Parts: sequence; structure tokens; C-alpha cells
Amino acid sequence: MNLSTLESSAVPRTSPGRVGIWLFLASEIMFFMGLLGSYVLFRAADPHLFATQSAIMNKWAGGINTLVLLTSSFFIAMAVGAAAEKKRRKMVAALALAALLAVGFLGIKAWEYRDKLTHYTLVARNPDGHIFVYDGHVHWLDDKAEITGFAAPMPPDQSWDIHLVTPAEVQASGDGTEKTFTLPANAILEQINDGPWKNMFFACYFTLTMVHAVHLIGGIIAALALLILATRGKIKPAAMEYVGIYWHFVDVIWLFLFLLLYLT
Repeated sequence: MNLSTLESSAVPRTSPGRVGIWLFLASEIMFFMGLLGSYVLFRAADPHLFATQSAIMNKWAGGINTLVLLTSSFFIAMAVGAAAEKKRRKMVAALALAALLAVGFLGIKAWEYRDKLTHYTLVARNPDGHIFVYDGHVHWLDDKAEITGFAAPMPPDQSWDIHLVTPAEVQASGDGTEKTFTLPANAILEQINDGPWKNMFFACYFTLTMVHAVHLIGGIIAALALLILATRGKIKPAAMEYVGIYWHFVDVIWLFLFLLLYLT
């Protein structure tokens, strides 16, 4: 048996790039398993807190974002196929649409962050001396706050913790009507918005979604780099395949986040 016969009968070698992307994803899987595992442990330690706070999440925004990201995966898969077939125009169009949808995902997520950071729970003393809890979106003025939402008297034992109380509790304990209240700054005794400092649920929410957003931004940068190369006539099928694998991984991670943060 000559050398050429031996070479032809040898097992095909896996490209170093393909090995590299799977090794990289293996490390990413372990990284996210640590984050998601921590979330599950925190939730198991205080299931009531996580259930009540998850219930107030904007499920429409999360659902639309899920649809947007899954659609971007479809176009990434299309780009991978177009690159393999050397169809430059199809690849460019698919990559551009995928990147545009990913940017749209980040835009919706930014809107969600803004919605959370402008939503406050306030404790204020009325002119008659009674203490009320207010929950809603706040517009801050120089020496007062305008809050659109619900108000309810603080229980006599002052058992409501602004880190834990939900809009539904305030609505149910008040008159149930959404109004706009104007509160002097010096009447506000406590205040907190729905940022990562409010409670453990929101700390987990912002950490997990921000880490995911950073990974998505990395995918967008890689997709735009291949897009620029393709517009210059340089098609990189192997690189496109690696970006596609990474993109689908980021999408799968979001599906877990959507299930854990919005639906359970």
C-alpha cells in the first residue's frame, strides 16, 4: 500500500477552527451553567419572592424579543448556507437582517431597562400625617416627584418592605384606581426603583440579561465583520459557520432566560 492510498483512507481531519469554536462554547456553557445554577439556588431559597417579582415582568416585551431573536437565527442559518454556496448577495442580505434584528432585540431590552429604572416604590407622609405607599412610574422635578400608579395606606404595623412589595399589593390595598400623584421631595421617607438593588430577583435579572446582551453584541460585531468582507467580495464559509454556531448558542441561552425570568 503506497502513501497516497494511506492518505486517502485516513479519517478526515476536523479543522482547527471548528475544534476551537466548540471548545470555546464548552467554556461558555460552563460559565452560564454557573450563573443559571446560582439563579435556581437563589429561587429555591425564596420561591415566594421570585414568583411575585417574576409576575410583574413585561411578558409581551420578553415574548416579542424571543421572536425577534429566533428570527435572527433563521437569517444566520440562511447566511451560513449562502456562504457555503458562494452566494454573496444572499449572504449579505441575510447577515444584514440578522444583525438588524439583534440590534432591535437590544433596543427592546434597553426600553425594558428604562421602564424598570423609572418604576419606583415610594413611602411618603401626607400633610395629614398618614403614611402612604406609592407604586408607579416617576417623573422627577426640582423639588417634587410625579408618580403615575397606585397608592395605599401603609399597614398599621408598617410591615410593607419597599424592596418586596408589588404593584398588585398596593393596587389591591388602595382604591384600585391608577392616578398621578404629586409628592413634595421632603415628604418622601423611602424610595427605590426596580433596579438590581431592589431585591435578589432584580439583581439576578439584570446580571443575567446584561451578560447575555454582551454576548449578543459580540455576535453582532462578528456578523458585521463578515458582512463587510462579503461586500468586498471576500466570502469566508468556515468563519460564517463558526459565527452561526455561536449565534444559535446565544439564542438558546435567551430561551432559558425567558423561561426562568418571565414565565416561572
